[in-house]
Amino acid sequence: MDLISKNVPINEPSNSRKTYYEINDNFIMFYYKYIFKYSTQRLFLNSRDFYKEFVEEDFNSKYVPKMFERIAFEYLEIENKQGKINPPLYKIGKYWFDDPVNKVNGEFDLVSEDKNGYIVYEVKYQNKKVTEKTVNIEKEQLEKCNVKYYKMGFFSKNGFDNVDNKKYYLRSLEDLYKIDYIK
Repeated sequence: MDLISKNVPINEPSNSRKTYYEINDNFIMFYYKYIFKYSTQRLFLNSRDFYKEFVEEDFNSKYVPKMFERIAFEYLEIENKQGKINPPLYKIGKYWFDDPVNKVNGEFDLVSEDKNGYIVYEVKYQNKKVTEKTVNIEKEQLEKCNVKYYKMGFFSKNGFDNVDNKKYYLRSLEDLYKIDYIK
């Protein structure tokens, strides 16, 4: 039924300790994240107060940005299947890193792999544009984590300000609306 997906890091597909499962259906995920979790509180509040108290902040700061990451993933998948990405992508997923010596670990939410190596994408669902400063911060983070990549990309809700579109893979929310799903 495709309600749940099994996810593994793109760089460690056989590491069962880093495997996690995720609900695919947005309605069901929303239900369990907000409605089911706070069902008792929902009985005592009107819908407006319930939304303000238990949904609004988390929804806008975590839920919607997470969905934007999924949309970026699906966008890459569709563009790749339509032959619009050159070289074609072999894999798309998360990249996990762990450096016990320097006590640094974490994940990059969207990474693709092709014949040249990894492309690391930063997905920004924020009200400001992505700038060269944002790009430099991401580069520094990648260098600290020793991630081997050959290109960077950015998905931005509000577009870009003075970022070289020849050097980076850049897509705005407006670009995502232009995708041709029928092919």
